Amino acid sequence: MAINLHKTMSDLFEDFTLGEVHIRDKYQFELKSEYLPVQTKGEPSYTTELYLFIPASLQVNKDTYTKNQFYRDQTSLIRYKTPLISLDRLLSEETESPLQTLKKQLNEMDPSQGFREELYELKLFANVVRSRIRDRVVHVIEQLSLADNRLHYQLLHTKILHFLDKVKGVRVAKKELEREILSHPNYHPLKKDWENIDEFISVTIQHYLTVLLDAVRKSKEKIFQEADTLLAKLIIEEDIYRREKQYSTIFSSSNPEMTSKAIWRLGELNKYVFEVLFLNIKRNEPKARFQELGAMVAAGLAMGVYAGLLAWQGSPLVINSATFIVLSVILYILKDRLKEGMKSLSTHLASRLYPDYTTDIRLPDSEKAIGKVSEFSSFLDRNQVAPDILKLRDRLAKDELEDVRLLEKILYFRKDVEIFPEAVKRDRRLRRVNDLFRFNLSQFLIKASNAEEDYPYLNPMTGELEILSCSKIYQIHLILKKTYLTRARKKRIDVDTFRLTVDKEGIRRIERL
Repeated sequence: MAINLHKTMSDLFEDFTLGEVHIRDKYQFELKSEYLPVQTKGEPSYTTELYLFIPASLQVNKDTYTKNQFYRDQTSLIRYKTPLISLDRLLSEETESPLQTLKKQLNEMDPSQGFREELYELKLFANVVRSRIRDRVVHVIEQLSLADNRLHYQLLHTKILHFLDKVKGVRVAKKELEREILSHPNYHPLKKDWENIDEFISVTIQHYLTVLLDAVRKSKEKIFQEADTLLAKLIIEEDIYRREKQYSTIFSSSNPEMTSKAIWRLGELNKYVFEVLFLNIKRNEPKARFQELGAMVAAGLAMGVYAGLLAWQGSPLVINSATFIVLSVILYILKDRLKEGMKSLSTHLASRLYPDYTTDIRLPDSEKAIGKVSEFSSFLDRNQVAPDILKLRDRLAKDELEDVRLLEKILYFRKDVEIFPEAVKRDRRLRRVNDLFRFNLSQFLIKASNAEEDYPYLNPMTGELEILSCSKIYQIHLILKKTYLTRARKKRIDVDTFRLTVDKEGIRRIERL
């Protein structure tokens, strides 16, 4: 299976960790947030504020980077968080286990009613398998990085073997479920759906076990020999299994076209399986209606002033005289300026009174909102930034020149989120809502200098002139402030700071400060 293990490891931890800013790709960073339904009195239960301190040399400001560009460059994906059901509970008689629910549904199924609920539980089963295997792999790898003696390694080896027993249990349960679905003629309409789920779980097991095997081998500890052998065996078995089933997710180091097709197919399977967690969103621009009304009022008022002044000053004049024509032109210009001024005022008032966008979060099969998101963005002057945020920014300055720092532009984004208790009425297992925010910085780098620059240098040891190839980098500081209600309905504020090092080619690294 040809994979970039370094990238895979990075993606693994980014997908797992909440509240952190991570690199999504060369131009995008992302932030994952998690929300719980909280009963409030119309106030947002979660507020996220993002401050981007942008070097002035990048020439990103309110004149060169509009609100529309900002919202075009950001992406927000909202879905349910996978239920927190362990592999033990998944494979047990636990009533919340989608596996047990599915078995009960199949026993009581009426084919004439369709397979909607059965397919729902199948997809939920696949999501739980993926999340729990990923979580266990992340946990083991984190422990591997901390282990420093033989006892720690021995305990980890036991953990890995226990985990692999659970993976085997998933495979057995999957096989039994397949036998039940394919052996009964009433279940034949589920055959194609089952094959999709089967392929997804197989490639998921292979993927995460490959990442774990890489970490085990990098430790170079002989104590992991048994785990290494078993991991390799399970990985190869999954590959052989999908080849025998003639699935499309076949990876090959000698056949790039086959691997490309496998990656595409995996993307399609991800969408298919995650669909059960997706929430519908409907975005609105509340200030648009106010601005439209403001424009109409401005046009009407300006025309009224124009007509009134013309009637007042123009009545003694002959209609085709030069004086009348000049006066008409002047009054028309005044009318036009008055209209534009009032439109600008209405736009300014709308920005202050209304969010840029509001988003209704809805269940896939309902028009009723289970949550609401309000978004605001703007460039701020330093005197508009909260004193505690400015103080924190100044503490991060270190080697920066104060005069240069004072010239940087400050892009502000705020998201207010409220999740209603109705969010859990469809399925009590789906309580938490995940929000994945991504932002593309490519527009920030248009005016950046070339990523590599030549610098003349006299080597003091040899006396020879040399040309050094230097990286031209920029630092964007990001301050993330989260305000939310705890389960005890007490307000809590978390603040994190990050430094994004970028160049003309994109994001080079992100550091948490």
